Parts: sequence; C-alpha cells; structure tokens
Amino acid sequence: MTRTRTRTRTRTCKVCLVLKPIEEFSPRTSGKYLYRLKTCDPCQKEKDRLRARKYTEENREKIRWRTRLDKQIRYEKDPEFREKIKDRSRKASRKYYEENRERILAKRRARRKTGV
Repeated sequence: MTRTRTRTRTRTCKVCLVLKPIEEFSPRTSGKYLYRLKTCDPCQKEKDRLRARKYTEENREKIRWRTRLDKQIRYEKDPEFREKIKDRSRKASRKYYEENRERILAKRRARRKTGV
C-alpha cells in the first residue's frame, strides 16, 4: 500500500506577515516563467487602491482637463450626446425655476420698478 503525502504550499505575505496558501497569491508571467507575487490578493488589492487614490490626488487638475476635453469633443461630434446634454440642462433649469419661482418673479418685478 502506497502512502500519498499531500502537502499544501504556503507563503508568508510581505505586507500582513500571515502564512497563507499559495493560491491566495496572484500568478504573474515574465516571459516564459510563471511566478507568484509576494503580497496576498487582499493586500495587493489595497495597495493598488491606495496607488490609484494617490495618483488621482496628485493629478486632479490633469484628470479634470482630460475629462472636460473628452466631453467637449464628444459634444461637438455626437448629436445624440448633444441632445442628451441639452435636455438635461432644460430639465435642471425648469426644476430650478419651479423651486425658486417666487424669488425669481420678485427679482423681475424689482427690476421693472427700477428700470434696470
């Protein structure tokens, strides 16, 4: 009778320092070689999230301009998008007017009285 020995491979995460099964470490390829990261998946996910947040904070203005430019180009080239934006603007204006109708009308009356 043969004895089979089952051995689960483990690795210690370099971030949380917990011994975990090798399956909890993401595989990567470098050319023809396959290796696993030294950080476990949850720690790696947190690390990626923090890196993305840091990039966003450091490049906030750059990102803002890029999105603004993308919207401007799309507005010029895509008639459906243009209509959607115009419709959204009309709805917002209508809603604002309905919510502030009395104040707007009072301002108009005041302007008429002063002749401005």
